Amino acid sequence: FLAFDTDIDTFFWSSRGADVGDYFQVTLEVPINCSEIKVYTGSKKQVLIYFLVFCESCNPNHQINNTKIALQLVKFGVLEVSSNGKDYETIFEFNIASNGVARVEKKLSIKSLRITAKEKQDAWLIIEDIILDN
Repeated sequence: FLAFDTDIDTFFWSSRGADVGDYFQVTLEVPINCSEIKVYTGSKKQVLIYFLVFCESCNPNHQINNTKIALQLVKFGVLEVSSNGKDYETIFEFNIASNGVARVEKKLSIKSLRITAKEKQDAWLIIEDIILDN
């Protein structure tokens, strides 16, 4: 699973923007106990590579800037966890200030986690990595 493999060179990239209520979910076979959750969204590196490889007519100096690249992160959403895969608890709220990164230090039993959009977002989303530490 590319967003859940602790490899920063692999990631999930959606094929469209997110609508309110859309979510990205990871469900484990058995619950695990963890004390810290880190979620990294957006990737300037991957967006730059995409434009350089697939957009031959683009002028990278003109088309790629920090504003366009940063739009690939989760801007308005929540990180939710569930110990049974059915009942979810919100443990983090993404906003402009979070810059697409969630870090939660809390002892939890996790069977499933999901990132849910709370506002429409036109840009495609990148989930670069999800890390669960004991």
